[in-house]
Amino acid sequence: MKRFYCACSSEVFFGNKFCNACGDSLGFIPAQQMVINPFVVDGYRLCQHYETLNCNWLIHDSDPNPQCCACRLTRTIPDLSINNNMQRWEKLEATKRRAFYMLLRLGLKIPDRQLYGSDTPLLFDFLEDQRTNPNAALDFVYTGHVDGLITVNVAETDESYRSATQELMNEAYRTLLGHFRHELGHFYWLQLSENPQQLAGFRQLFGDEQVDYRSALDSFYQYGAKQGWQESYISAYASSHPLEDWAESWAHYLHISETLETACAFGLINSTGSLSDFHHWLSAWMQFSIALNALNRSMGTSDPYPFVITDKVKRKLQFIDSWVKGANFSG
Repeated sequence: MKRFYCACSSEVFFGNKFCNACGDSLGFIPAQQMVINPFVVDGYRLCQHYETLNCNWLIHDSDPNPQCCACRLTRTIPDLSINNNMQRWEKLEATKRRAFYMLLRLGLKIPDRQLYGSDTPLLFDFLEDQRTNPNAALDFVYTGHVDGLITVNVAETDESYRSATQELMNEAYRTLLGHFRHELGHFYWLQLSENPQQLAGFRQLFGDEQVDYRSALDSFYQYGAKQGWQESYISAYASSHPLEDWAESWAHYLHISETLETACAFGLINSTGSLSDFHHWLSAWMQFSIALNALNRSMGTSDPYPFVITDKVKRKLQFIDSWVKGANFSG
């Protein structure tokens, strides 16, 4: 993420509603990815959830919707009569805004009701199951995506639940932001699949998505990842089905993109200019991730990037990079 500054020149951060130095109010303009004082700069107003959810995203005065372009995409919220659910909802929305930030930086459109009417192509359900809410209708809620509807299990906001699930599933990495990026990958694949040439390129690298999804997932959970999966996939789960391979690779593309932008913003990488080229981008990441892991080991904590990018995974990331930039994939 890039760095933000108040009009008083003090550094502020992505989610700040106030400047700690001068006390000015702050708001984030999604379309321009910049921070302003909404009470000084004309043309913008606060999101309806400015107070309730600490949402600092602003709405242009020409937009009649009372919610910002991120908040308005939530269709179902947790039961707020349950302890901690207000905090969980706030964390879900904050993470969604963080996920949307990188999409905006990459020039990807985030559809909303104002642009697409009532038949919105992207919506979110934040659902509970009976493990966290005995009165919930569902025994178990799966985090996932179906035809533009992304469901996130509210329990994923809890560190204890997420850590236990990570250990149970033998996962190297599991974060709330990772869930959002993974499921958004499924959503953007729908756009890619509308282009026959791009779909053919996808199938060449990731495989035929028409392979029965349910059977593939059942086989993965019963027997585990394909033998030797490390040579072709960024994670064990990516080996379960071509669509999961795409979503996992997409999430990693966003992880790398934002982390490198942050590293550049803080002067940890010399220049951002060469990072527009995929090969320089990946080379910078390979070097930086080694240092990043080494720093964590010095503190006695887990590697933040415990993954290996093989040649086959590299080609998948390059395909995503080409699609995002509207370029032809050269392989």
